[in-house]
Amino acid sequence: KVIENLAVLISPVLSHMAEDIWQNIPYSKKEKSVFQKGWPKLPENWKNHQLDQHMINLRKLRVEINKAIEECRNKQKIGAALEAQVRFISKDEELNKTFKMLNEYENNQVDVYRDWLIVSDFKLVDNLVEDSLYTENNNFGQIQIIKAEGYKCDRCWHYKNQVINSSNGTKLCKRCSEIIN
Repeated sequence: KVIENLAVLISPVLSHMAEDIWQNIPYSKKEKSVFQKGWPKLPENWKNHQLDQHMINLRKLRVEINKAIEECRNKQKIGAALEAQVRFISKDEELNKTFKMLNEYENNQVDVYRDWLIVSDFKLVDNLVEDSLYTENNNFGQIQIIKAEGYKCDRCWHYKNQVINSSNGTKLCKRCSEIIN
């Protein structure tokens, strides 16, 4: 109910802002109002059904990982998903193709598995460890949840083995420290 009320309050403000921006665009346009423009039509050749399938695979895996994390939460072994490290043995061929695609195109600073799955760490492994919070076998493979090691970064909230004390007393991971500086 609160969100609905908030949307009702914000919607006219955003509409007004969009219209104000439209009226001040420094080039000519056919439409007198942003609301007459309509949605852009993307060329059909921009669609990538193979990439769509990879994203579907990652979303399905994320659902399964979130279920496992929720089991740990229910047992009060962790709080947030970022308190988890996930070890995964894949037995799904389509998912393996997705991992291969990510390995080929990832930026090792940003597009890593942990970011896609919103956990502090994600590792594709051949073996699971003995001491874990939770282990599950499913159609995708074996998911193992371990308590994330290290310290919580005050900016991104990921747990890292090394953090840097910043000038204002916060602890930042290397990536966040570089961004702030």
